[in-house]
Amino acid sequence: FPAEFDDMAFGRDMIYKAYEIFLTRFLKDTEVRTENPHEANLFYIPMLTYFYVGNVRDYQPHVRAVLHHIQTAYPWWNRTGGADHFFWLAGDRAPCQMHPSVAGSAIRVVHFGMTEHNKDWLIFARAADRENGCVAAARDVIAPPVVDIDAVIKHGMVEKAWASILANNGTQPDRKLLFFFVGGTGYGDPMYSGGVRQALAKLWT
Repeated sequence: FPAEFDDMAFGRDMIYKAYEIFLTRFLKDTEVRTENPHEANLFYIPMLTYFYVGNVRDYQPHVRAVLHHIQTAYPWWNRTGGADHFFWLAGDRAPCQMHPSVAGSAIRVVHFGMTEHNKDWLIFARAADRENGCVAAARDVIAPPVVDIDAVIKHGMVEKAWASILANNGTQPDRKLLFFFVGGTGYGDPMYSGGVRQALAKLWT
């Protein structure tokens, strides 16, 4: 989304830019995009939830407002209850607190794919849908949060490692790190990341 329209209420995060990159490429791709709704197989809703709401906040008021406009201004949603519509919910745990009634049958593109297999974690995440958890596996799409490699390699330690690899023709003989987290590992908090980061840290340390 153009930076000049950013009111800086919540800012932007390069880790969660995938939805912006998708929007930019989608608008330019006339091979898959049509402006004729009668030709469309799916309808993309550029909801920009992260841009307006930020991270780890309640997306539901914004989603309700956008979908109310879609439902009242156009006839397409009501044909299927939104099953042929999709939108992004970027950010940490973004879909977890979304009550099933808010988005109907719409497809949600998310970064956070926790399902019902860890009930204790769902309580921590305040998941509104205890049957599906944060995503419905048969409906939603889980996408990687970062697709802008140029932005990634400018991130502190990554930039230094990348420069070292380039300087050594694709190798890094003095490498001491196999893996690192951008964030914490959640030691002492068994619900953090559903236990995934703790398990990896235990495996590799």
